[in-house]
Amino acid sequence: MYEYTRKSGVEHVERIAAEKRKDARTARETLLACLHEQGALAHEYSQLREKSPQAGADIQRLKSEFQQRQPSQAAMMDQA
Repeated sequence: MYEYTRKSGVEHVERIAAEKRKDARTARETLLACLHEQGALAHEYSQLREKSPQAGADIQRLKSEFQQRQPSQAAMMDQA
């Protein structure tokens, strides 16, 4: 009886350890994928900035246009 309990306890611990290793492997793979995507986005961003130095000014212009439209959109939503 004791041997069976001990054996099932060891198997249980081994199962938990295997699940933890799998979780760690999945987390590591997810982190690497995120880092790879971040690097790709940073590269793409730098290429866009090289192609168009005007891009930063365009972004600021679009932001200000959006902020100017926002109050009128909020007023329209309040009337609806």
